[in-house]
Amino acid sequence: TLYVITPDGLLATQGSPGGAPVSPNSGTLIAVGALGYTTNSSVGFDISSTGQALATLTNSASGVTSLYSINLAPGVATPVGALSGATTYGGLTFAPTPFAQLGVTANQSAVGATLDNFAAAPTAGLVELFNALDPSPTGTSAGLAALTPASYVNLPEIGRVSAQAQDTAVSNHLRNVRGGDNLGAGGMTTSDGGKLGMFFDARVSTTEYDAAFERSQAKLNSANFVLGVDYALTPALVIGAFGGYTDGSAKLDAQGGHADSEGAFGGVYGSFGFASRFYVDGFASYTDADLDLRRQVLIGPGYAGVNTASTKLKTTAAALTAGATYDMMGFQVEPFVGLHYSRSKVDDFNEQGSSSALAVGEFAGEAFESQLGVKLASVFEAGGATLKPEFRIAWVHDFNDDDFGETLYATVQQPGLAPFAFRSTAVDDADAALVGAGLSVLSSDRFAVRVDYSGRFSEETTQHGLAMTVKYAF
Repeated sequence: TLYVITPDGLLATQGSPGGAPVSPNSGTLIAVGALGYTTNSSVGFDISSTGQALATLTNSASGVTSLYSINLAPGVATPVGALSGATTYGGLTFAPTPFAQLGVTANQSAVGATLDNFAAAPTAGLVELFNALDPSPTGTSAGLAALTPASYVNLPEIGRVSAQAQDTAVSNHLRNVRGGDNLGAGGMTTSDGGKLGMFFDARVSTTEYDAAFERSQAKLNSANFVLGVDYALTPALVIGAFGGYTDGSAKLDAQGGHADSEGAFGGVYGSFGFASRFYVDGFASYTDADLDLRRQVLIGPGYAGVNTASTKLKTTAAALTAGATYDMMGFQVEPFVGLHYSRSKVDDFNEQGSSSALAVGEFAGEAFESQLGVKLASVFEAGGATLKPEFRIAWVHDFNDDDFGETLYATVQQPGLAPFAFRSTAVDDADAALVGAGLSVLSSDRFAVRVDYSGRFSEETTQHGLAMTVKYAF
């Protein structure tokens, strides 16, 4: 609505009695009401985005300009006070509150600051964003939050979960070979069933991440398929290599943010036994996965942008585990301690789809964990086959876990906007419990089938995994 103040002290709106369209240079001025004060032609008038109306009216006799508050419904003016210096003024405008001041977190203020300081003529896309940001402080802060890359902070977890699945598959293979799979009951040697061995492990898991400060609740479904081949150089030394395929689907936030991952991995492993019962296991892998991303941006009641992007996720992982095997009261007992490292890097990417699309720089997640645990197993005969149930439990501590995660650098892809920094909140996974249970069925000294459950539980993470493994020794 266009409001004007006439020299005779009336507040009027531009309209059309017949309802015909009007423009700034057409239509009819319709009186709202008398201000109650007269003025000369030196008039200033503005209405804020929240509906507050102020006017400067100049007394034609004294030449003094005073500030008035205008009630737009009846058109009545209320004096606020005379402007200093008894000077005549002819203009008035509201200075909007900077977006940075309306952010309630440092990350929101960082986005607001880049919007406040745009350095080029505003494009239609930038104007669309400005218009969408709700003028209320609460609405603006929510809109600024929607313009951050918060939905993407958990992406490195996709690579980490795949690396954990590979590590678990290899570790279980080596532990169970030492414990009797493909060998008969017990023993440290790895070659009694043949010097060449192989295994295939198919593993699926679901991991849920709780919401935290500026981090949405997320859920990851992952499938990993591992094929490994190893060779016993001596009765106590085995080396092997593995490769496989990983596939994942992640819910990133409550607004429909989503990530699909698909890739391949490869690695090496080995085990060395000594002093009849002690061993050291090693593992290293590299994973290269493609990510397809989708993020929905909701700002205020009228803006809904959908952005998509594709990028790479590259993960390196390594582990070293030492332990010992004991026969106690008919059980195989295997205490162990290990160190596990992984680093998942997301390459930089540019979203496409709407005026809120971001350009996000590369970022990574890193974990360096210790594990302290024990495996219990038993062996018995049933129906002409050898059955080996087992149970394992471990305590995990992540030395890299802290209150904050990585810093993401992003830019709203509109001309004249500078990059801003977003400091993510790390998943609280500093201390976690690992539990697992499995059952191996050995039909000969060369062939075994195994089903396995593994779980990981921490302050903000819950993971459940199921696997089936087939092993054969030549």
